[in-house]
Formats: sequence, structure tokens, C-alpha cells
Amino acid sequence: MEAKQFEEAYPKSIAVTHWPYVAERSGKRKVMIYGTGTEALDLAHYLSLKDIRVECFVDDESTSDRAGGAIKDKNIISSIDLVYEAPDTVFILVAHEKESYGLSREKLMDMGFTEDVDFSYHSEIPGTKEPFHYDPTLSFNRIRDEIEGFEIYGDTAHPHPLKIAVLGGSTTESTLFFVKGWVQFFAAYLRDNNIPAVIYAGGTSAYTSSQELLKLIRDVIPLAPDVVISYGGANDLYMYPNEQETERHKRPFITRFQVQFINQILEKLSNIEYSLPTQNDPDWNKGGTGTVFYGLRNDKPASRFWIDNVRMSRAICREFGILYLSFFQPFRFNGFYETSDIQEIIHSRRDPSSTAAEDGYARYGQTVKKELDLIREEIPHHDFITDLSAIFTGRQNIYYDSTHVYEAGNEIIAQAIYDASIPHMALIPRPESVSRPQEAKR
Repeated sequence: MEAKQFEEAYPKSIAVTHWPYVAERSGKRKVMIYGTGTEALDLAHYLSLKDIRVECFVDDESTSDRAGGAIKDKNIISSIDLVYEAPDTVFILVAHEKESYGLSREKLMDMGFTEDVDFSYHSEIPGTKEPFHYDPTLSFNRIRDEIEGFEIYGDTAHPHPLKIAVLGGSTTESTLFFVKGWVQFFAAYLRDNNIPAVIYAGGTSAYTSSQELLKLIRDVIPLAPDVVISYGGANDLYMYPNEQETERHKRPFITRFQVQFINQILEKLSNIEYSLPTQNDPDWNKGGTGTVFYGLRNDKPASRFWIDNVRMSRAICREFGILYLSFFQPFRFNGFYETSDIQEIIHSRRDPSSTAAEDGYARYGQTVKKELDLIREEIPHHDFITDLSAIFTGRQNIYYDSTHVYEAGNEIIAQAIYDASIPHMALIPRPESVSRPQEAKR
């Protein structure tokens, strides 16, 4: 296979999309390929064409007939043998065809290797590919085992647990990535400090505060929680930066996914002999067939959408005797975070539209800077909102794309949310036998 053939066969390979990163990582390290299938062999050959020598292949099964053998004159070692390698001396490219990247990631991290520094992935970025329902109100909703749309953590057996519902986007969704989310760390803080609690984690990828508000009304209030915690803001500012999306963006309670669904339905209806069946007069929609109304146009800026939505969420919760706390989240292009050169390369792999800080800032930073300033000016006027936007100032290697962070970042977020919530949660009436929230153990 020639180089061009590999690039056509594997257009998403990191060796194709981010060659400078692979070359930089491979410069002074031994290169290993985690996998022994066709993709692994093709990757090794491609690297050789680019003058990078692959030291060996890694096989998962220590008892495999291939472990200890060779492929095309390259040794095959067991994944267990990686414990004898110093992390800063090797660069591992995971190129499995069958095993989940998530399992590989856990193995490598347990051995002390750092993601995107000591190892990365040949092709797709790992994710759990969580299943979902189509949802006419929210566009989609996660399929869960116990309560649809909510992952549950905490002491469900306790007779009087503190009931906490959590809302947000993918940065709050606790099972979307192979990274321990801030909700799990938050649950651990409660447990370690002897606070019996049940957390209904309702964060869902791509949700803005508009979808949070609708989910609060429809799904959260019936759960009768003691506390609702919202962690978000970035999706409201990021979601539709392109001019062609502006008109639809002015109707914030309909998502682009719902527009896609509706357009597909209308297309199918236009190809059949009869219109949508109805139990009413069949002529009920003669004049409106094929038209869609997404709500009145709203010209508020994104910052105002977010502020107003969290204010409405708080008002609803107060009406039902529920404590509502909102946290404005940090994100990479907010003017408070500096990154290293290697992290710039990593970020561009996660977010192809932002190949460098200046380009990312052009797309996001300049678009959201005014909105960010407006939000930060408004937050001090609302005692239920906490600004976390600058929480990672002075730190590096926190983000692995524009908004999502490694586990160390999620632990910092959880700690900040816990500490800010304590004074409020301590005022919630509790049975005398139940511990009240207190400062988290470090």
C-alpha cells in the first residue's frame, strides 16, 4: 500500500489528519502500535514510508500465540509488558479493530501513560456512543436503565436522601466519554462527607439552557428534588456561530436536530399520496400543509438567552420549594486559559475547525467575547449563579477539546461546585438523624 492509498483508505487516521503531532511525539520515543490487525499493519507501513520506525506491536492477550512472535519482522509484545516501559520513552498508537478504545485507554492510564502525551488513537476519538430516544420536545434524550434521561448515583437505599437533579450539556453528561465526569466526583464528595444523597444526572450532549428549561419543567419537577444544579453556558454561546444559522438560532427552543427531523418527515409526506392522517376533518390543514412554525423570532443575544433561561428555571424551582443553583462553566476560548504547543495539536485533533489558538479564537473567542463579558457583568446581580469561567487560569493540559476536560479538570469543577453549594444546601430542612452538608474533605 502506497502512502496515497493509506490516506484514501484511512482519512481519519491521526497519521493523516495530524501528521505534525505524530512526528513530534515520535521524534525521541519508541513507537509502538497497540493492535495486530490489518489497520495496525497498514499504519506501521505508512509510518515507515514517512521515515518513522515502529518498534513493535502490542497484543492484548498475554497468552496469545502471537504475543512473543513477530509480524513482518517486528516483535509482538503483550500489553502486560508495557509496565516495564517508562511512559516518557514510548509513544503508543492504539489501532484496534475489535476491542473498544475505552478498554485500551483504561489499561494504558492504569500503567501510568498519559492520554495524548504518551498514547493516542489511530482513528476515531473514543466515546461510548450512548443510545438515545428521539424526543419531540428536546430533540433527543438518553436511554437510561432506571429513569429515562437520568443516570442515577448515590445512596438510593437511604430513607431520607438529599435529592439532587443535575442539568447541563455534554460537559455534564456523566457517561458520554471514557473520562470520569464531574458528577461522579461530586457524588464522591457527598459520600465521603457522610451526606446521604441521590443524584439524578440529566446532562445531555448539545443541550442549551433552552432545552434545560424544558427538561426541568417536563421531567425534573415531577422528580421532586431538593436541589437542582445547572452547569452550562458554553453551548448557548458556541452552538450557532455561523451566519447561515442565525435565523434559526433566533428560535432557541427548537434545535437543529429537530429541524432535521421535521424536514425529513415533510419530505416523506410530500412523496406519498395522502397527507398526515387525522381523526378530525381531513381538510383541517389545507392551507398550511408543508409549513413549519418554530416560534416567534427572538433577537436577544446568546448571553441574554442564558441569563433569562436560568432565571426562569430558578423561578420555577422556587415556586415548587426547590433550591436552584447555576454554574457558568469554563471553556477553552474564554480568554482565561493558556495552553502548551503540544496541547494546541491535541485540541486541533478534537476540534478540526480550530487548528490553532488564533484560529479557534477567531471562530469562538471573538464571537463569544462580548457575550462572555455581558454574562460576567450580570452574574454578580444573581446570588444563585456562580461564575466558574476562570477556574482553570494558570493551568495547562486541562482541555481535550474546546469545552471538555480531562478527569483532573472534572475533579476541580466538582470541588468548586460542592464548595459553592454547601452554604445553600445546609439550609435545606433535614431530619435530625441526617448529616448536613459541610466543607468537603480534601
